[in-house]
Parts: sequence; C-alpha cells; structure tokens
Amino acid sequence: MTRETLMTDIKKQFPDIRIHGTTEDFDGHEGGVWVSGEEGTDESTGLSLFDYYTEDMREIFYVMMVYKPLHDFLHACEWYAEFQDPGTVMLYPE
Repeated sequence: MTRETLMTDIKKQFPDIRIHGTTEDFDGHEGGVWVSGEEGTDESTGLSLFDYYTEDMREIFYVMMVYKPLHDFLHACEWYAEFQDPGTVMLYPE
C-alpha cells in the first residue's frame, strides 16, 4: 500500500489518530509517516492507540506497544510502527 493510501485509510479506520506528516518532515528519512504516540484513542474502547509504557505482556490489548487492532491493520497493509521516543511513532512499509 502506498503511503498516501495508508494515510487516508488509517484516518478512516482510526479517526482519532494524529498524523503530523511524513518522516521527511521529521528527520529527512524517506518513505514513512510521522504520528503522535501520545494522542489518539480507539472510539469504541477508549484505549490509546499507542502505549509506550504498557505492561500488556500477554498482548491482549497491545502488540509491541501498538493497540492490537491498529497493529493488525498496519500488518494487513504491510506497514509497521516504530517508536522514536514515547511520544513519536513512525510508520514504515515492511
């Protein structure tokens, strides 16, 4: 999936996600999407889309600190999330 399509589709699926721009806007690295790791919740559960400090080791709600439905969505699109710091997440194609 192209970056532009991902940016459109992820907003449809997770309307509360905060997209800041591209990775080029953040640090010059090409090809990714820069999102907030501190803002954004799932409307149906109220859970944060990212939780850097989660202790969900059994991966009930989070997989690698990413809300499980969002993680599964990204995986289906052949993308993944990578934390830069607790408040900064980059999305990259696999």
